[in-house]
Amino acid sequence: MKDTSVVLFGFNIYMKTFQPHGLFKGMMYPMMSAGALNSLFFGVYGVSLRFMTSQRAPKGADGTTSVRPNNWEIFWAGCAGGVAQLVVACPVDLVKIRLQVQTGKAKI
Repeated sequence: MKDTSVVLFGFNIYMKTFQPHGLFKGMMYPMMSAGALNSLFFGVYGVSLRFMTSQRAPKGADGTTSVRPNNWEIFWAGCAGGVAQLVVACPVDLVKIRLQVQTGKAKI
């Protein structure tokens, strides 16, 4: 048997067992949370980056700074955004995986 025929055989067995809706099992939560994850990450990233650059820059008359962030500030702002995103991403992935491995109707 060729490698492609093994994949197609497995796909056919899966489709007979779970029907087409089985391909999308557990995808509702990640799709619903994608916007929240992105907004959380970039919100924390932006606030962190502004805070770090404001600490080393003199303020203008209007209270804003015009200093470009250096690479370390960008790195640490990305780390802060990633940590904040984990609070939402880990439970969502856990629910997704549990939905994908269960058999029968979805029970949450």
